[in-house]
Amino acid sequence: MKKTTLLILLVLQIITVYAQIPAGYYNSATDSGYVLKTQLYTIIRNHSVKSYDNLWQYFDETDIDASDGFIYDVYSENPNGTDPYNFTYSTNQCGNYSQEGDCYNREHIMPKSWFNDGTPMESDIHHILPTDGFVNNIRANYPFGETNAPTKTTQNGSKLGNGTSGLGYTSLVFEPLDDFKGDMARIYFYMATRYENVINGWSSPMFDGSKDKVFTSWALSMLIKWHQNDPINQKEIDRNNEIYYNIQNNRNPFVDHPEYVEKIWGSGTYCLATKNLQICTGESIVIGGIARTQEGTFSEIIQGTSCDTIKYTILSFIEVDTLFTRIDDKLFSTAQNASFQWYNCADNLPIAGATNSDYIPINGIGNYALEITQNGCTYKTKCYDFTKLAVAQNLVKQLVIYPNPTSGVLILKSEFLQTNDECLKIYSILGKLIKEVSIKNSNEITLDVSDFENGIYLIEFQSKMFKFIKN
Repeated sequence: MKKTTLLILLVLQIITVYAQIPAGYYNSATDSGYVLKTQLYTIIRNHSVKSYDNLWQYFDETDIDASDGFIYDVYSENPNGTDPYNFTYSTNQCGNYSQEGDCYNREHIMPKSWFNDGTPMESDIHHILPTDGFVNNIRANYPFGETNAPTKTTQNGSKLGNGTSGLGYTSLVFEPLDDFKGDMARIYFYMATRYENVINGWSSPMFDGSKDKVFTSWALSMLIKWHQNDPINQKEIDRNNEIYYNIQNNRNPFVDHPEYVEKIWGSGTYCLATKNLQICTGESIVIGGIARTQEGTFSEIIQGTSCDTIKYTILSFIEVDTLFTRIDDKLFSTAQNASFQWYNCADNLPIAGATNSDYIPINGIGNYALEITQNGCTYKTKCYDFTKLAVAQNLVKQLVIYPNPTSGVLILKSEFLQTNDECLKIYSILGKLIKEVSIKNSNEITLDVSDFENGIYLIEFQSKMFKFIKN
């Protein structure tokens, strides 16, 4: 985490663009009804299958509560107050348990007995969450449902009991908290789609034995209601991105495009309305009752007389070029068609007259930030310590990188590569160190990056950052 300021700025700038739905991912999802479901199946099948044992390690990336750093457990989380107990990643992994709060387990949201412990369903992390082991055992393989007469109630309000009279199913059901019902529904819609080719052979009180509709009428009606009443949240979005980019390489379409639920299983008459909306990066806007902080297509259903309107809002961000770098004795912004104001971080006040793209620090020291206004949006960078990256001699003035993009071989040329005591460092777009390369008295270096995954990478040399693309 303690990379240079330039690395942090560049990583944050690029993550906002690339940690989203990949461009063109849903281009072939053009139809509606069960045809659309099959189109989505074709897109998300053939994911990178992980072992069931490896799921423990992924929870550190997919299911940590950003508000407190503990495991995000839908069976113990209290969205409106203090959690009754918390689990620390790895430390509180099950093990044995005798009561709530003892340890967390791997919960198949769609019980694995329904598909006879088959693969790859058993280890598909899209439907496997870390949950309290004791509550996981209470839930067992009962279907989700709604109950007014619970025989057991967990500390966060999840319930086990016979289904309500109006549900359409009166045997034992497990009812999660209202705040997580939409999450559960969208997981079930994912499973019904991802395993369309085999799900008609699975057994559950919620299934009708078909590969298209999949769910019984009572279950489908309930899941659609849960999906509508508990819209997408940021936790689902972040988890979906993490699973796609770093684990399984497939996505839950119903988190990316909640409108697909109505387009596939909806029974009403729908009219469509689409709106394109742009806001400044770093800002949020409420769509469908949720503060949206990432790009995407979001839907909300507006009841009407002749039809219910599915309103699609396509949200994108206006990017501000926030990258600035050091050139000899001055700081310099690369932003074009922008206005600037440099700040002295010692008092957090604007520096009088410092309104150009470059700034020469007084006496060559100090902490400075830059406020940039571009395309109608204003962004203020973090403070930059001018002394930390001071290098009296041998600063890189130019580094030629080619071919860029590259499919395998990368050549770096600069007169300042001739040194014995430094190295090049290559980072992933997320800031993970991928490779270090020692410099061997040459002004030209050839790097083999053919085994790198396609994407954007950063090269750090002598406290400066350079970018290349592997494709």
